[in-house]
Amino acid sequence: MSPLVFTANSYGSIIGQTYCAIDGPANDDHIYMSGFDPTTVDMILLKIDYNGVVVDNFTIPPSGGWAGQLIIGSDGNLWMNNPRTGYTPATMQINTSTGAVVATIPSPTVNDNFSTQPVIPGPDGAIWSLLMGLTNDTGIITQTTLAGVQSTWTVTAPSGNPFGVAPTSLCVGPDGNIWAGDRDVSRSDYTLWRITTAGVVTGFAPSPSSVPYVYSLISASDGYLWGGINSGEIAKFDTTGALVSSYTINSLDWFLCITEHPTTHNLWLVDDNYGDIYEVDLTGAVVNYYPAAVDVVNSGPYSIIIDKTGGVWVFNSNGSMGPSYVYLYKLGPGGSQLVMVL
Repeated sequence: MSPLVFTANSYGSIIGQTYCAIDGPANDDHIYMSGFDPTTVDMILLKIDYNGVVVDNFTIPPSGGWAGQLIIGSDGNLWMNNPRTGYTPATMQINTSTGAVVATIPSPTVNDNFSTQPVIPGPDGAIWSLLMGLTNDTGIITQTTLAGVQSTWTVTAPSGNPFGVAPTSLCVGPDGNIWAGDRDVSRSDYTLWRITTAGVVTGFAPSPSSVPYVYSLISASDGYLWGGINSGEIAKFDTTGALVSSYTINSLDWFLCITEHPTTHNLWLVDDNYGDIYEVDLTGAVVNYYPAAVDVVNSGPYSIIIDKTGGVWVFNSNGSMGPSYVYLYKLGPGGSQLVMVL
């Protein structure tokens, strides 16, 4: 690939650990990235236009918080959660023009007993999250309405592994329920979970048992759930939790990030081993292939994003608490790339 000329922005020196990057709300043509400033111990939010220019750098209170997942809520606003131990966990509505916190609702606590969680807007308008137990046998499902009313359910998997090993992703399925993909390296527990808005949880272990995990679970326009499984494979599941089909894209690759293009309805995949990017149709056929498109030596892909103009972005981070290798890529015509190094 021939990289487009781009100069790293002045915020590079203050980016520490980064967590999430998403496309902005409706009528807002910007990418938003949450992060942490290791010098000031502040949460930060970067606002980046579609040309890759950082147009704002917001400091989000409280100091010492832990900038986590970003979502576009059912109200159309940008929300960021702060699950930091020792502080009041909160999910905050952010004004994208000023960076001001407009509203605050409770957020599940992340501590030594529970890992960080995927967070999504649910079909009921609430914000849903999953926590994985680290020191016990329970997982926690939380539903928080935008009015701040919170409901919590505790779940234990049959063999004592909460959600297998880790809930890797959440999505709203074609059936209107919430679905979770799970990494289950023991291959003895469930790798798919269905959660109704009433909090009824059902686990599924798709056959064959060679499906030990489901990464980046999404609900596609064909009425199926899709996710990354095994090395170099993607698969689709129906809403009974059954594996319908699996497709080997490249046996050397590892697909942790998947999204569907809203216009072409093709899937876009980014590989964690070599940084390959693929465009794949819903029959599993490869439409486009961009080898070694993103850096995976210093960091790894966290998400792949389709912006409102159809632009394809990949967010990379090494998750370091200090100054880290953070990249934001935009795929250009013919596979050229705009690279922002933060």
